[in-house]
Amino acid sequence: MVFGRFQKDIAKELGINLWTYFGWETDRVTPSMRFWPKIIGFLGYDPHPEPKTLGEQIRAKYRALGMARGAVARLIGMDEGTLRRYEDGESKPTKPRSRKIDRRLLTASASGHL
Repeated sequence: MVFGRFQKDIAKELGINLWTYFGWETDRVTPSMRFWPKIIGFLGYDPHPEPKTLGEQIRAKYRALGMARGAVARLIGMDEGTLRRYEDGESKPTKPRSRKIDRRLLTASASGHL
């Protein structure tokens, strides 16, 4: 039991099978991006460390939305490689682009639409 509930019931609530749940629980499998909104909702918090850099903030936001990097790049209007470089700290966006990233990600819904 976890949180006073059976693992099979938690798995059902998260929309996964029991074996996937066991994989996550034992760190043998990493949840794909699309499951993070449900995981965060179930836990009541994001278990990842508090984001400090711009890249970590971008990654935390699209994880909470359950969006893949490519979808976020299209939403923002840039190529995926540029977004990856921002996330990794290899490059820094200009002020106008940084505002656009903030605006687009802040207004994005969990389905990835504006």
